Amino acid sequence: VISNAIKRVYCDQIGLLGSDAVSSLTLHEADTAFAVCVEDGRFLPFNKPITIDSDTYYLEPCHILDEIVSLPYDEQIVGSSWKKRYYGEVCTPSWRDFANKVRNANPTMEEAQSQEARNALLRDLSRTLNGQLTKQNQTLVFEDRSVNGQIYIPNVASGAKSMALIARAIENGWIRERDLLIIDEPESNLHPEWQVRFAEWLVELSDKLGLRLLLNTHSPYFLRAIERFCGRESMIGKLHVYLMEQDRGADGTALPTFSAHDVTDDIGQVYRAMAKPFEEIE
Repeated sequence: VISNAIKRVYCDQIGLLGSDAVSSLTLHEADTAFAVCVEDGRFLPFNKPITIDSDTYYLEPCHILDEIVSLPYDEQIVGSSWKKRYYGEVCTPSWRDFANKVRNANPTMEEAQSQEARNALLRDLSRTLNGQLTKQNQTLVFEDRSVNGQIYIPNVASGAKSMALIARAIENGWIRERDLLIIDEPESNLHPEWQVRFAEWLVELSDKLGLRLLLNTHSPYFLRAIERFCGRESMIGKLHVYLMEQDRGADGTALPTFSAHDVTDDIGQVYRAMAKPFEEIE
């Protein structure tokens, strides 16, 4: 069941492309380790039962906000026409459920304390963006205070869209404590100064709402900001940094596989890897 579900998300391509090796991922939750292995495009039997007590949201580095507003506001994003238009017959968008939550409020109530923390975070981001997403005439627009007017989504700065998208999902009451938010290249289309601001807000999000974050970045600005803001007392010990490196055989030959190495105690390895292109230019 899990293999089929993930195959639909990744267009039937899971595991190591171009290699017969078994790919594996070990997840650590408190004192418990959970290993997931993929061989020949299918998951191997799990070493223990899976318990899911939170939601996971995956935010790709693409402008899904533009596509969300292209549909009638009261239409649920579930039909085959959505699949055909954006991902073809094989693949169901992994963010389809997330898109619906951006458009519609959660009908359940939240505790007052969580609501207060959430509103404070939303105010902080709204000040950074100089505005926020709002519903207008059965669609979403960006209320921009700097121009005292509405900006249609296709005209909103690309880098601001991801930030506004997350804020809207929080405002609608869907993203909650211990949920997992996965963001691929959060620095995309952001000026270095805004990368730092976004990183600070994400750390605050994790700290105040108890949200878990999995971030993939190629930006030294963003990484350094995350590192710096996680240095606060309440976040010490919660940051874990991994460096993806290509595997090599006994003779030093590069292999078509990559492994993630925990470099939390020596993050300088990541910055040195990021600096290599500059060395090649010189």
